[in-house]
Amino acid sequence: MNEWWNGLEPILQFFWGSALIASLLFLIQFILFLVGMGHHDTDVGGFDGHDGFSGSHEGISDSSISDAHGHDAHGSHDDSGGYSSILQYLTIRNLISFFVGLGWSGIACKGSGLADAWSVILALAFGFGFVVINMAILGLLSKLQDDGTVNIQNAVGQEATVTIRIDGEMKGTGKVEVKIQGRLMDFDAMTKGETTLHPYEKCKITGIIGGKTLIVTSLNT
Repeated sequence: MNEWWNGLEPILQFFWGSALIASLLFLIQFILFLVGMGHHDTDVGGFDGHDGFSGSHEGISDSSISDAHGHDAHGSHDDSGGYSSILQYLTIRNLISFFVGLGWSGIACKGSGLADAWSVILALAFGFGFVVINMAILGLLSKLQDDGTVNIQNAVGQEATVTIRIDGEMKGTGKVEVKIQGRLMDFDAMTKGETTLHPYEKCKITGIIGGKTLIVTSLNT
């Protein structure tokens, strides 16, 4: 194994390392998702980041949400809201998917005799493509798993964990993950407090606006 690894070009070492490590993490993450534990993600940019695997969903009432992974933009956002919208795609899950696509496609490109520059360009393209495909597949699985009976009102009073930064004074929308009816789900969230809530910070859900956006307050104050 050492001889094989040491005999590889540096660029192939990078591709193989990316492919093997990311594939292992991807497999673990996918298994967790299938058993109902993978309905959340972690913020990289400080990701957060929601799941980024599902788009907007219409037809959500004030008392229920047919797909807890659908997150439309709430009202009008300032610059902080736009910042969070970008961050929602910079997730651990998407990074893993990116390196899976990049690693294996890079190996294939080098194996076909392409130059390093073209191999890198195509590997990057396939990496981004794999992220999009993975987002679509997991989004579909999320919809299939949802039975339309999740009541968002059950989130009020529960503790949650911030996944995307939530700017204070209702200046921007972030995201939190909370366990409702036995499921760990992500929801848009805002806070009336002056303090910005950062990823991994614990908070309490105090209300709901717009039928699907949670109002939270920090537990550290």
